[in-house]
Amino acid sequence: MGFGWLALTLSFEFSFGLAQGKSWPVILEAYTFKDGNLWPVVLAVTTCAPFIAAKMRHKASG
Repeated sequence: MGFGWLALTLSFEFSFGLAQGKSWPVILEAYTFKDGNLWPVVLAVTTCAPFIAAKMRHKASG
């Protein structure tokens, strides 16, 4: 599930950036930690959150 959200997010970000006429280097700059950018952390949490929630739910019920 997390990888699905990641794929949808990335496809939206890239298609929206390209539709605005931005170049690939400009779009990819958002995926670095340059100038305190935390977007890569948001993507990691989005990807891992369903797995973590399932583990927590399994521990709570067992």
